[in-house]
Formats: sequence, structure tokens, C-alpha cells
Amino acid sequence: MNKQIVLVLLTIVVMLYGCATDQMVTEYADSTVQIVPTVSIPTEYAEDLELEDLQEELYRSVIAGDIEATQMALQMGADPNRLASDSTRTLLIIAIIQNEPELVSALLASGADVHAKDLEYYDPPIIWAADLAGPEIITLLLEAGADIASTDDTMGGTVLMWAAARNTAEVVSILLAYGADLTVRDTRDIGGEVITWAAKEGDPQVIKLLLEAGADLESRDLHFESTPLMWAALQNTVEAVTVLIEAGADLSATDFFFSQTALELAEEEGREEIVQLLQNAEAQGTLD
Repeated sequence: MNKQIVLVLLTIVVMLYGCATDQMVTEYADSTVQIVPTVSIPTEYAEDLELEDLQEELYRSVIAGDIEATQMALQMGADPNRLASDSTRTLLIIAIIQNEPELVSALLASGADVHAKDLEYYDPPIIWAADLAGPEIITLLLEAGADIASTDDTMGGTVLMWAAARNTAEVVSILLAYGADLTVRDTRDIGGEVITWAAKEGDPQVIKLLLEAGADLESRDLHFESTPLMWAALQNTVEAVTVLIEAGADLSATDFFFSQTALELAEEEGREEIVQLLQNAEAQGTLD
């Protein structure tokens, strides 16, 4: 069977199943990638397909989350590191965004570059995973040699910072086990350590984990010189404030710009529940 006949057959299959295909959100910052139908390539027709066709099939298969078609295209010689003409992201990053461990594993096994950055944000796969993926993908990337000290190109945040701000305590725990540094500061945001990033986002379990690992409870960012408690109070994250108070955060500490305590900042912002928590903590401290 010649190439023209094979391509005609593939086109017919796409037309038949195109209407049944759903749209899947797999892009960052409110953009989407549309899923297109996956067409499995019969092995006996492999000789009729050129590399360009295989690359297109690989891209379509990864977008669709089709592990079998992805593995087949890779086995037939498709390049896991080649970008589609209309994409700024590697196939590995796309699989990470979709949180597909099997796809990530297959791509890595076929030689996908664990360090290759996307062409929009210029971030490596491990940064995308810290932000969006689960523990299995984080582990796969680290075992494949991803640099745990990587930073994003926009804010200069580390892998651990992005995980602490956007992901789960389980992912943070994995990164700590691999030796992630608690004391590094971001280079393009406020010059904060990871405990500041966690306090701003307010996940109490992550904050507890970082403190247990040795994060500085009184760490100050370089821009505002605010403590984690001040950031948690400003962001109105009640559970974070509670955890920090229980850990012994200094209630009398003031920031650099306004010379205000966490309580004064909360009062100014109208954070009533936070104000009550801090007032109670101060009263308890006075009684003690």
C-alpha cells in the first residue's frame, strides 16, 4: 500500500471521529490545547509513512493522552524532542501539564530532554511539574536528572518555591528529600525564601512541613522585610496565620516600609478574623 492511500485512510478516520472529540484544558495561564483524534498506525503500514507523519501522530497522541499510540510512534522513530510547528512547548512539558505520568515516562525513556525549556516562559520541565503535576511526575523527572535548583525565568523562583506555593505537601516532601534548599531567595519577585512563598499562598500543611525541615519562622523578604506571619495576615489566610502563631511567630515584629506589626497590617486591610486571631494570641502572650 502506498503512502497516498495510507494518508487518505488516516484522513477518513479523523473525519469520522473528529466530532466526538472533547476539548481538554492543558495550557498554562488561561490558554488551551485542543485534543485532536488519535489515529493508531498499523505496524504493517509503517514503511509507507514518512517521519513528518510520525511526528504529527506523536504530537496528536500526546495531546490526546493516548499512551499506546504515543509508544507506537516513538518506537517507529518519532523524535520526542521536536516541537510541533504551532507549539512553544515540548512534548514532555505538554505531558506534564496534562499530569500524565505514563506519557512522561514513555517520553523520558525515548530520550526526551529533561532540561529543554518551553519557548514562551523559558521554564524547564521541572518548574512546570512543581506548579502543576503530581508526586509521580516530580519523581520521574528527578530520577531522570532534572535540576532541583532550577528557577523560573519570570520570578526567579526555585522548584521548591513553586511547589510550596502551588502544589501539595507530598510534592514538597519529595523535593526536600532530594535536597531542595530552604534558604535560597527568589531573584525577580520580592527576594523571599520558600517559607515566604508558602505563607503568601497559605497552605498550612506545607508551612508545617517547611518549618519542621528547618525553615526560618522569622525569615524576611528583601523588598518589604516582612515576616511570613505578616504575609499570611495580609493575604487573609486564617489557617496559615494559625499555624505560624502556634509555631511561635514574633507578634511584635514590624515590617520595613510601614513599621507595622502583623496585627496592624491586618487591621488596616480589614481582615477581621485575622485581627481576632492575633489579638487573642497577644492577650494569651500577656497572660503567659
